[in-house]
Amino acid sequence: MAAKGNLPSFPPLNKDAAVDVTIVGGGAAGITTAYLLAIQGVKTALIEADILLGGTTGHTTAKISSQYAMIYDEILQNFGEINSSTVL
Repeated sequence: MAAKGNLPSFPPLNKDAAVDVTIVGGGAAGITTAYLLAIQGVKTALIEADILLGGTTGHTTAKISSQYAMIYDEILQNFGEINSSTVL
């Protein structure tokens, strides 16, 4: 697998691995799931056919953003609390 930015690269898996859970897909959902399982002590394998974080999760526009509060605040200011639920 090729490295992307500062992410490490790993050779192809060429032997069996004994794990409790295998996560298929190294997008945001796969990496998060693997991490949360691993910190709970679950022996986890994360496999990705191409590049970690190299595409969209499930072919969606899934993303991590810290700016939703600004967007929601603007919607509330422009449409009011009652009408905002219709917009969202």
